[in-house]
Amino acid sequence: MRVSVISCVLFLSLIGRAQEVQWASKVEAFSSEFGQKQYAAGQVLGTPGCMPLGGDNPVCWKSGTLSANEWIKVVFEKPMKIRQVIIAEAFHPGAIVKVELFDRNGRSFIVYKQKAKQLKENVRMLYIDFPLTDYEVIAVKIGLDLL
Repeated sequence: MRVSVISCVLFLSLIGRAQEVQWASKVEAFSSEFGQKQYAAGQVLGTPGCMPLGGDNPVCWKSGTLSANEWIKVVFEKPMKIRQVIIAEAFHPGAIVKVELFDRNGRSFIVYKQKAKQLKENVRMLYIDFPLTDYEVIAVKIGLDLL
């Protein structure tokens, strides 16, 4: 069994030559959390607290159960068209199996899907690139397989 700790979620939009980074501003829902303050789902909001060193850190979100169906969905303050999602995996990276984007109408668009794997590195920044969306993204849902 693996434990995965997600430090933060952000997305990066490249509009013309300018870059705009937006951190998650609200947790909409999640499958479980290890604690209500430390390791809580709310720890994914704002700038990352436990990167770049990573590790099992209470200022990161950690799921409360080890299952193949853990997830967290975060909302962004300013909906925008994007071409990249970046996720900081602070502890045992490789458990992310799906990343979905949501538009203002609640429609979902899968931009990342693969099987969980054990990686050699202890931490990583997962960069997910795709063509610029033709819709404004309001939320991102991350699916994890911790088995």
